[in-house]
Amino acid sequence: GATRGHIVWIVVREIVLMTGNGLAIGVPLALAGSGYVRSLLFNLEPHDPAAMMIAVAALTVCAILAGLIPAQRAAGIDPMTAIRHE
Repeated sequence: GATRGHIVWIVVREIVLMTGNGLAIGVPLALAGSGYVRSLLFNLEPHDPAAMMIAVAALTVCAILAGLIPAQRAAGIDPMTAIRHE
């Protein structure tokens, strides 16, 4: 008997946790490997904090939107219909 909002919150919370874990691993790796791609960066320093923050924000927003839309669709399904379909 979970409400629609509770189901969406469960899914969004999982998405935020997975995104946070991915960023916690990916940002240090990106900073460590930025010296290797120095020749590909035009008008940017390898450790540019503004570019890194924009990338982190864009990835976070995209991840939340990518999970929010299916979560809202799943929350709108009638539980009895889902059980009968199984």
